[in-house]
Amino acid sequence: MLSAPPPALLRDFAELTVANELDVLRADAGLRERHGAELRALFGSWRHLLSEPAARAVARELGPG
Repeated sequence: MLSAPPPALLRDFAELTVANELDVLRADAGLRERHGAELRALFGSWRHLLSEPAARAVARELGPG
């Protein structure tokens, strides 16, 4: 039986994923155009896992969710 990861691990995963994906999107505007809306939706669903700085970075880079 699988168990859910602890909340701290989920938060760390979300923060690292957001940082990595935003970095990639800054380097390639085409990726932002193709995948920005989907990433905004995904990261919006993770809002409860993100720190305030990470949430502000998502809003700044991808627009409000």
